[in-house]
Amino acid sequence: MKQLLTILILTFALNSNAQEIPVITVENRDSLYKAWITEADSAFSSRQYEESKKLYLRAATIKTDRYPNDKIAECDALIQREKELLKQKPKNNQNPEK
Repeated sequence: MKQLLTILILTFALNSNAQEIPVITVENRDSLYKAWITEADSAFSSRQYEESKKLYLRAATIKTDRYPNDKIAECDALIQREKELLKQKPKNNQNPEK
């Protein structure tokens, strides 16, 4: 029971837009995990790395699996790369004076 409560709290904390806390049981854990991974993969394919990271984090809270953790690291790297590209963009757009 204590483990279930911890999972519920972590899930709620990761889902700041939650209208209600999903009840995670042994029976629905796998289906919930698969649903979050599917959503995360879809967001990742759409280059929505922040959203996909949130979903991979949710999935990682309910099932120990390497896949979401690897994808979280990949999201972090891509988010950092996008930030670096945004910093460089103004430098690249400067017009040389004639």
